[in-house]
Amino acid sequence: MISTPPKKKLDRRQRRTRLMLSEALLSLIQEKAFSEITIQEITDRADLNRATFYLHYGTKEELLVDSLERQFDLLVQEIRGSRDFMNFWEGDVVAFRHVYENKTLFKALFNDISAGYIAFRIIDYIAEFSTEELLEHIPPNYQPPIPVEIISRHVAGSLFSLLIWWLRNDFPKTPEEMAGYIQEMCMMGTAGMLMEAGIEIINGQ
Repeated sequence: MISTPPKKKLDRRQRRTRLMLSEALLSLIQEKAFSEITIQEITDRADLNRATFYLHYGTKEELLVDSLERQFDLLVQEIRGSRDFMNFWEGDVVAFRHVYENKTLFKALFNDISAGYIAFRIIDYIAEFSTEELLEHIPPNYQPPIPVEIISRHVAGSLFSLLIWWLRNDFPKTPEEMAGYIQEMCMMGTAGMLMEAGIEIINGQ
């Protein structure tokens, strides 16, 4: 299972400082490329000094990951509160709607995804959430034919890739349609859809 170090418990002042830095960075991202933003600009926008920044983060990438995870934590709460676990489609609709409602921010982020580090951290986050959800509902004595961690990485990579395509193409489909495509591909698989269309698939195993 994917493991991440437990988050350090922060007091109210620390949380407030991190929130100020996060809000400063996310506002700057909507004005210029992430690669061009400096730590000095972040601290100036947050009305804090550089020393304060380094008490909390080593790099601006660490701040961005923390900022994104805070957003995703809220999204996860919304997904878990919106549906029964087995209604995957509804949860995916919530995810696509969330991105659409925050499209200015996410477009800015994903148009400047030159830092692969950020992309991998986002995929890690989605995969960890998927793994936890699956392990909570798979019977303890059942061994799936494909390890849960691999299934979760597949789902996370697919969702992330489609979200970027959707954003960069100015939302050609609705959140409901995108969620439906994700569900159909995950449930049937690409091979299943091709065979349904009469295309012969050769299994290499």
